Order: sequence, then structure tokens, then C-alpha cells
Amino acid sequence: MNLLDKAIASISPQAGLKRAFARQNLQAFEKRSYDGAFQGRRTQNLLGNATSANNEIGRGMSKLRDRARDLSRNTPHGARMLDVLTAHVVGTGIVSSADTGGDKLDTTLNQLYADWRGTADIEGVHVAGSDDAIMTRSMIEGGDCAMRFINLKPSEMGERPVPLAFQLMEGDQIDESRDGKVDDNRTRLGVRLGPLGQRVGYYLHKNHPSEYVAGDSLRSNFIPASEIIHMFRPLRIGQMRGVTWFAPILLTNRDFADLMEAMIVKTRNEASTSMFVIKEEEARMNIAGASGDDEIKRVEELRAGMVEYLKAGEDIKFAPLSGVGQFEQVAIANLQAMAAGIGLTYDQVSGDLRQANYSSLQAGKIEFRALVKQIQHHVVIPQKSQPMWRKFCDQVQIAGLIKTGEPIHRMVKHRVPAVEPIDPIKDLKADILAVRSGAISPQKFVESHGADWRDVMREFKQFFEASDADELVFDIDPRRGQMPGDGSGNGTEANSTNINQ
Repeated sequence: MNLLDKAIASISPQAGLKRAFARQNLQAFEKRSYDGAFQGRRTQNLLGNATSANNEIGRGMSKLRDRARDLSRNTPHGARMLDVLTAHVVGTGIVSSADTGGDKLDTTLNQLYADWRGTADIEGVHVAGSDDAIMTRSMIEGGDCAMRFINLKPSEMGERPVPLAFQLMEGDQIDESRDGKVDDNRTRLGVRLGPLGQRVGYYLHKNHPSEYVAGDSLRSNFIPASEIIHMFRPLRIGQMRGVTWFAPILLTNRDFADLMEAMIVKTRNEASTSMFVIKEEEARMNIAGASGDDEIKRVEELRAGMVEYLKAGEDIKFAPLSGVGQFEQVAIANLQAMAAGIGLTYDQVSGDLRQANYSSLQAGKIEFRALVKQIQHHVVIPQKSQPMWRKFCDQVQIAGLIKTGEPIHRMVKHRVPAVEPIDPIKDLKADILAVRSGAISPQKFVESHGADWRDVMREFKQFFEASDADELVFDIDPRRGQMPGDGSGNGTEANSTNINQ
């Protein structure tokens, strides 16, 4: 009961009773609605701010980014999580290929694109596919990254077939200090916004802020959004910048690294066999008042096989050694928490497959593959692959390399890396059943294995023609009708594959 209720109750006990009864009912009603919103002892540690995504990110973006990079540099599990996520999301690269309906135009465009991707990096470091990997890695670790397109003059093209290059940038180069009203335009964390909230452009530093060179301007410059690819994973509506994927596990990973270090030091000390010697004659000299060597020498570290001579009156006392206790359970729980926080499975983070089997691995990877597919089709392809293809096609048409009035940048397919099967035979049989039942098309089946179905058809045709011309018979010839090693003899007597064998 607050002071007002007490004052009213002292004057009119009946009115005070009514107020207390009403307050009790109100609290009970709030509790029945949502326990998490109830104000009480149990919820006093539940914190939350009614702030936008940009306010939350802006306060901690730089510090989170720096700590996430330290985590991936200096902890083995941090490095592994970054590598595994990058490998599964983009593999050796997401392949974009023309799908105009005309084989000749598709072949020309695809060849131009392959030649350009191999030389497009202005620094000459990244080739086709490696730019996907480094940008995805940078996005996961730092929260976001960028690519800037550079229109080239004919004298600057070099070996590039298209007058276009790109420069890769970490998220640090987007100037988050440009926030609020900048140049009479609404700007949030380095992103200039239009009247409807659309992204108009970005304020970019020429180089990484820590790579300052004498003579360079510290002021960021405005670059139109049409010249920039900004890749990040949106987690909230209206979010302008990305946040490191390690944010939920920074403390857990650091605590785990400290725990491992403590256990290693403890085990090393326990394994160190040392001897300490006290000389009787020196003890007698000290009793007589002679000090001997006055130099102070401290024993601060145990080493295997060390022999240390102590001065008279000195003694060594060891702290009682404790057993391993719950170390393994705590370590596993920490690894599981980190795996859950970043979206991986326990075995992917730890490499521990002692209790794994086909069923557990298959079940564990279902949700992970769904997450990977979501990142591929909601982040990497729409934010990076599609804009890159569109910019390339526009430059190809502007340069007159392709003469067509069609908007060719819309006629494209983006092929993601194949999923590595846990049990190739079981997974392949399931895929064949899906094709035969009409669940997926043969084209989708081939593309799911990371290949272009037209390339596969063309290569099969070449193989058949060459083998038939030389009258060669191979067990891998699919026209023979049987899978190799399925126990059906040479396979020539069957016309179809029995996938149930």
C-alpha cells in the first residue's frame, strides 16, 4: 500500500479497502494477461528498452564489431563458427547465369559474366566466388559490408571485358557518425534516406578508418545507392545497419575460453614434477646472523622437472588440488549455447561426433539447412548477387556488347552450392524418388547438386557420342539402367533403376 492509499484509509477505511481491493484485482488481471509483463520480484531483472533497432545498434555497433573480430581471431571455436557458416551459405560462390530463353544469348552473357567476375576486383585479389565468401564472412563477423561499383574509362579497363569494376569494403567504412540531419537530409548511421524512407545513398570513408594516410581526408563522402551494394541481415523492420552474428554469444564464448585456459593451466601445474631443497648449513648461517646471498629470487611459475633451492626459513605450500568435477558437462552446455546462439549445431561448433549417427545428424541439419536457405535467398542473393548481375547487364548493354531492347538483367537464375549429403546413397535415392514422383523437376534436381542442367545435358551428349563412336562401354553409363554395385550383374538386362535395392 502506497502513501496515498494509507492516507485515504486513515480518513475513510471503507474507501481505502475498496482501493486496495481494486489494486489487487488490477495486478491479478495484468498477471493473467502476460506473466512477462508483470511487475514484481521475479521480473525485476528482466530488462528492455522501447527503442528502435537503429538506436540499439548505434549504441553498440562499433564495440560489438571489434569484440566479435577479437573472438574470431583469438578463440578456436569463434574461428570455426565463422568458417562453417561461410562455407555453408556460399561455398565456393553463388553462380548467376542468364535465362533469357535463347541458348546463344545465354552462352554469350554467361561467358562475359565469367570473364568479368574473374577480373572485376579493382584490387586484383578476388575472383569469381571468392568475393561472395569474403563479403559473407565480413557480414557475419562485423554485421555488414559493402561493395562499391566503379565505372571505368576505356584506358582503365585492362583485361576486363566490361568497363566496370568493384571495390570491397568492410562495414567500418560506412560512416555511422553521419546520423541525424546531414546536408539537410535525414540520415541514419551513415545511410541517407529519402522522404519515404528509401535508401538514397551512403556516406563512405575512402579507406578503413584505421588505415589513415597523411593527406587523406577524414571526412566521408556521399555515394549514391545505385553505386553501392550493402549486405547485412535485417532482424527488425526499419533497421539500417547490421549487427555481428556473434552478439548473443560474446560473453558465453569469452567465459568458455577463460574456462579452457584455467583448466589447461591447472592440468599443466598438476603434471609438473618439481623439487625444492633447503640446505641445513645455510639455515645455521642464518641463525648466526649471516644472510648469504641478499638477492631476492621469487618462484612464480612451476615447470616440469624444475629444481629450486630455497633460503632458510622459506617453505612451499600448495593450494589443495580439486578434481575435474563438472567440467565436461559445463563445457558441453557452453558449446551447445554458442551453437544455438549463432544458428549452428553442436557438432559443427565442437567437432564432437562421438554420439552421432545418421538419424541424429540428419535431424540436426534440417533446421540448419532451412536457416542457410533463408540467408541465401533473403540476404545474399537479393542484396548481393541480383544487384551485381543487374549492374553487369546494364553496363553490357550500355557498352553495346549485347544488342537487345529486352531488360536482360531480370532473366537470370542464381544457383546456390550443393548440400553435402550425410549418406550419399540414401539421399540420392530420395532425390530420384522425388523426381520420379513429380515433386521436383529434373532441372531442379541437377541444380540442387550445384550444376547447370544445360551444361550437364551437353556434357552427357558429348560423352555418349564419344563412347559410342569408339564402341566403349562404361559401368557409369546411365543408359545401361542399373546403378553400379547394386548387385544386378552387368546391368545390361534391365531398363530402369530399382532404387529400393
